[in-house]
Amino acid sequence: MAMRDIFSEILENIPIPTFVIDKNHVVKYWNKACEEFTGIKKEEIIGTSNHWKAFFPKPAPLLADVVLDGVEEFYRKKKVRKRRIKKIDEDTYELELYLPHVKKWVYFRASLLRENGEVVGAVETMEDITERRLMEDEIRKLSELYKLIGEAVNKSESIEQLSSMILRELKRVVGFDMGEILIYDERINALRATVQIGFEALSEVFTKVHEVREDNPAIVVQTAIKKEPIHVLNAKENKLTEYMKDICTKYNIGEILALPLITREKLHGVIQIVNLGKRTISERDIRLLEGVSEQIAAGFAKIRTEEELRRNEELYRGVFESSMDAIYLTTPEGKVIDMNKAAEELFGYSREELLNINVKQLYANPEDRKRFVDKLERDGFVRNMEMTYKRKDGKIIHCLESAVLVKDGSSVIYHGIIKDITDRIRMEEEIKNLS
Repeated sequence: MAMRDIFSEILENIPIPTFVIDKNHVVKYWNKACEEFTGIKKEEIIGTSNHWKAFFPKPAPLLADVVLDGVEEFYRKKKVRKRRIKKIDEDTYELELYLPHVKKWVYFRASLLRENGEVVGAVETMEDITERRLMEDEIRKLSELYKLIGEAVNKSESIEQLSSMILRELKRVVGFDMGEILIYDERINALRATVQIGFEALSEVFTKVHEVREDNPAIVVQTAIKKEPIHVLNAKENKLTEYMKDICTKYNIGEILALPLITREKLHGVIQIVNLGKRTISERDIRLLEGVSEQIAAGFAKIRTEEELRRNEELYRGVFESSMDAIYLTTPEGKVIDMNKAAEELFGYSREELLNINVKQLYANPEDRKRFVDKLERDGFVRNMEMTYKRKDGKIIHCLESAVLVKDGSSVIYHGIIKDITDRIRMEEEIKNLS
C-alpha cells in the first residue's frame, strides 16, 4: 500500500473530525468523524470549496483557509482589532470560536501541509468544546457573583439596600424579565417584598406581602414552607399555578423560579424570578442561583444581626445616658471603658477626665476596692456593696455599688451601677442624733 493510501486510511478512521484542503482551497479529504460532527457527507464536500457550509450560514474562510493564505494577511484585509487566532508554531494555529447558528463552541486547529518544502495545502481538526466553555462561564459567573455579593454585604446598611444591590447583579449576570426578593418576618409569619424589578405592570396582581400558611398556594409561600426550590415551566398550564392561570394568560407569564434563602435550616427569605413568553433560565444558571442563594441568605443574616445590635445599642445607650445612677464599664485593672453623664456629675470629673483616670483613685478607702474586686472575681457579681468615694473637689460621698463580671472572649469587663446614698446617710445620722 502506498504511503498516500496509508495516510488516507489513517485519516479516514481517526476519531477526530478532520479535513484537508489543497492550495486552491478545494477539499481533498473529509473523514467519517467530520461527517458525524458536521452532519455533511464527504460526497457533498470533497472536490468543492464549500466546507464553510458546515459552520457558517454564508461563505466565510475556515482556519485552514486563513492559515493557507496567511494569518497576517487575513487580519490586514479584515481590519480586525481583536486577534483571536493563536500561533502554536511556524505552520500551526488554533482558534476557539462560538458558532451562533449551531449554538456551539468549537476549537479549531490548522496546520500547513508541505511537500519538499513547498506548501501544498492545509489540514484542520476540530473539537466541540461547548461543555467546557459553558462550565468555565458558569465558574466565572459564580466567582463574580460571590465577589459582588460579598461587596454588597460589606457596603449595605439595611436589608432593603442589600436586596436592591443583589437583585440588580442577578439580573445583569443571569438575565430575567421580572424578579423580586422577599424577606421572611417571623413576627407576623409573612414574606414581604423588599425590592422588585419589572413588576410595575403587574403591581395590582402581585402582592408584596404573603402570609406563610399551608393553604396559601403562592409559589413563594410554598417555597418558604418546603424550604426547597420550585421551578414552574409553562405557567399557563401548570397545576402549581392553576390558582393564577388567568393572570399567567393575560400577562403571558411562562416561567417562575423561586429559591429559598436558608442558613442552617433557618429561613431568611425567597428569591422569585419570572420570565414572559418562551424565555427560560438555563439549567446552568439555575445551578448558579442555587449556588449563591446560601451566601445571599448569610448576607441577610449578617445585616439582620447588625441591625439588631444597632437597635440594642441605641436602646442601651438611651438607658445608659438617661439613668440617674452612675453606670460604668471598666477593666479589672481599673481602666475606664465608658461612663455615663450621671457618673460625671457624681464624681465631678468631665467624661474626658474619667476616660483617662484609674477608678482606684476614686475610692476614699483603697481597701473598699480590694474587697469589691475579690467578691466580684469570686462570685461573678456584687450587689449593693456600701462604698465611700472621693469627688474631684475632695468631698466624700457614700454609695451603693452593684456590678457583674462579663467575659467577652479572652477579655473581662466590670459592668456596674453606683447609687449615691450620701443624703440618706446624712439624714439617718441626723435622726439618730435627734433621738
